[in-house]
Amino acid sequence: MTPFSSFPPRRHYERFPCLLPVRARVAGSGRHSEGHMLNISMGGGLLRLQGTVPVPADLHLDMEIEGKRLHLHGHVVREAGSDPDTAGASLYGLSFDSDPSIQKTLRSLVDWIRTQKPPGSR
Repeated sequence: MTPFSSFPPRRHYERFPCLLPVRARVAGSGRHSEGHMLNISMGGGLLRLQGTVPVPADLHLDMEIEGKRLHLHGHVVREAGSDPDTAGASLYGLSFDSDPSIQKTLRSLVDWIRTQKPPGSR
């Protein structure tokens, strides 16, 4: 037993690695930022964006998967620092709305990601 075993798990859902192009817009703003979703779950994800967004902030996320446009609404809950691999990019922790339509879109997206082969595999 470790000294931390009595703490509850930090996340309720398993996160899945991904590299999904995304266009993000802070709610109430006309400014868009391009980036990538780096991991995702039914509860949240890690987002890499060019530039910065305020914390906290409501975000509208648009992406296209196999020709199908998806729209998600989430909340920036923390800034996770600069991305050392991408100049000018910042990392953000997101939480997603529990709205049934958002959860339905998320379920489809997470299920799709789970069926994909990891990059570099055969």
